[in-house]
Amino acid sequence: MNRREVLLSVGASATLLACSGDGTTDGPGTQPTPAPDRPAEPEPWAAPGAYDEAAFGWSLLAGDATSNGVVLVARTTELTVDCVVVAQDGTGWTEVARTTGVTATDGSVRIELDGLAPDTAHNWILASTDGARRTLVGRFRTAPTNDGFRKLVIGATSCLNPDGDVGFPGLAFAATERLDAFLLLGDTVYADGSRTVDDYRAFWRGVCQTPSFRDLVASTSVIATWDDHE
Repeated sequence: MNRREVLLSVGASATLLACSGDGTTDGPGTQPTPAPDRPAEPEPWAAPGAYDEAAFGWSLLAGDATSNGVVLVARTTELTVDCVVVAQDGTGWTEVARTTGVTATDGSVRIELDGLAPDTAHNWILASTDGARRTLVGRFRTAPTNDGFRKLVIGATSCLNPDGDVGFPGLAFAATERLDAFLLLGDTVYADGSRTVDDYRAFWRGVCQTPSFRDLVASTSVIATWDDHE
């Protein structure tokens, strides 16, 4: 299931819910089969190494998770890092991917993974090459297969204003929900007044370094769209 399929399925689900009335079908006395809940996930992975805020102060971000892959992105002051991904295995975690010696480009790291199990919780970190220092632990969940059938838990927002002083408490709440995915529906950052690239990046920096936004995008996979502020 790719990003387009996820967005289409979310829209279709919303339409069906809006048109469903009391949930009964045309058949006499029959009810639709309710979707099962998502299986429980273990407690977050106790990753080795110590968190280094100076080297890994920006959030991890997992994007466009499909049923067998994901794009992992992060910023760091390290020149070279390792990436470790673990997957849910019963009540614990098992390592499923390790990418070593990843070179940061302009302070950014981008890793594309495939071959992951569908509809499975994953945790991940970036670490210094000696394994002593690392990011906070990130989480994402691969999408179900096309024939999967269960309840999806999805969050969404748009139009974040970095000039506010409230710190986006709704995002902080969403970060605790272990969502299947979170949708950024355009105007992710209000950049009114930007006249240069540096101005524009400053607006983005203000949002991306807000603790609630940082915690949210580290807690689930993100599907982003564009609007005029992008």
